[in-house]
Amino acid sequence: MTSESKSDHGRSLLAQGITVANEVVRRKLAGTQSGNDAAVLGGALETLRSATNWLEDTEEFEVAHQALDHFGRVRRRVFPDECALAYRDGSYHQRCPVALAHNRMGVSIGAIIEESECSVCGLEPDDDACSHISGRFYDGQECGVIVRKFSMDHVALVEKPDFPDARLTSWPLDLGEMCEELGHAFTPGMQVTCDRCLSDCPGVYWPMRRLSGG
Repeated sequence: MTSESKSDHGRSLLAQGITVANEVVRRKLAGTQSGNDAAVLGGALETLRSATNWLEDTEEFEVAHQALDHFGRVRRRVFPDECALAYRDGSYHQRCPVALAHNRMGVSIGAIIEESECSVCGLEPDDDACSHISGRFYDGQECGVIVRKFSMDHVALVEKPDFPDARLTSWPLDLGEMCEELGHAFTPGMQVTCDRCLSDCPGVYWPMRRLSGG
């Protein structure tokens, strides 16, 4: 997929996420909300998170970022129970798409491709008889490489994965820090609501750039 087609997909996701989230807000203000609006808004936030991934390094990234922050704040105020931290195996986990989107780190696999073919002609892409270039369109069809057989070599944390949505889906929170912050009334296992979106956005975090000194 070319950078232009990635951006087009990101813009489509951005428009979709904003439209759906605004519809939930409109129903809330009109008093006509439905029983699944909390889930619908959650889905819109996931879509907006995906938009930040596909629009990374474009001018529209900041638009998606601000929309995600805005509607994250709306969900926290209107559906606070939806902002509870996940608890499993004795630990709390952050799974909110708004929080996760601010950590710009992804996952990339290292693999040895043993068998592949061009999606246009079916030949091996390295075959001299295949003249197609991945990401370009031929008779309305986008060319790509279809991997038929591969062996996994490694998985790496990267700043910008080849597949934009290959991102972390949750991260564990430090239980000791939570105990210190929440005080004696806190007991591990009780419901804890995340208030992150009620505060000003702390900015986007680029951990891989920090590690490399960038």
